Amino acid sequence: MADGERTIGAKLGLTSRVKQQRMGVDTPIVGFLNDAMLFEADRVTRELHRWVQPRIEPEVVL
Repeated sequence: MADGERTIGAKLGLTSRVKQQRMGVDTPIVGFLNDAMLFEADRVTRELHRWVQPRIEPEVVL
């Protein structure tokens, strides 16, 4: 934020009560996304090979 980035969304984790209990927490985890994290679709297509690795959990954020 100090560099002029702006918040554009949020990422929620551990939203399932069952998963919270399994991980030993009692509330969801919230993280914020800023405009510096935004990727255009063509960039994702060009660079996808850099991110595809075993054990990565894909997530959709709004």
